Amino acid sequence: MGLSVLILGESGSGKSASLRNFRKSDVLVFSLHKSRLPFKTDINLINMANMAYSERYEVIKSKIRKYQDKVKTFIIDDSDYLMFFEQQQRNKEGGYQKYTEIALHMIDLKNYVETLNDDVIVYFLNHIETDKDSNKIRAITAGKMIDTQLGTFEALFENVLLCDVIDGKHVFVTQSNGTNTAKTSMGMFESEEIDNDLKFVDETIREYYNLNKK
Repeated sequence: MGLSVLILGESGSGKSASLRNFRKSDVLVFSLHKSRLPFKTDINLINMANMAYSERYEVIKSKIRKYQDKVKTFIIDDSDYLMFFEQQQRNKEGGYQKYTEIALHMIDLKNYVETLNDDVIVYFLNHIETDKDSNKIRAITAGKMIDTQLGTFEALFENVLLCDVIDGKHVFVTQSNGTNTAKTSMGMFESEEIDNDLKFVDETIREYYNLNKK
């Protein structure tokens, strides 16, 4: 089954820039609100800004299914906008059912990844917020109504990396220090802070799970 990985970070923290070392043949990017990546590249990008919410989910699923035998790495940038844009497009609907459906659409996408080839990895790039109760950095969703349905968004993922800037250097945080929700499988990375390079992360995850040989 395919693997989902969550990449967290503020705007400008390096989520999209971490793709800079991928080659065109390595990756396909689904962009929810940008027409280009923040560096010079020929990486294939599908701009989904003007699509209906239901169309976005179907395009992501169908394109991954279509290209998964050739492309092994897929990026959803930024996945939280799937929820935000659906909420905006359905703001005239009354009742709480729509919030349940918004959460279920995201859960269904995450579960869909598990039906893909074993060597496919889908990265969900997501913005962050600071929880008012715990003061912990966590993945942002489209509101508390949706949080109630999702629980903790990070709980859906085995591996969660946090983009941060430490001493002027962009890094990925691989383990929580109690103030965030970062987590990676034991022994996957040697350090709690690694270079902001998603290509390196992708290679490391594939080696850890022995995906290249499957």
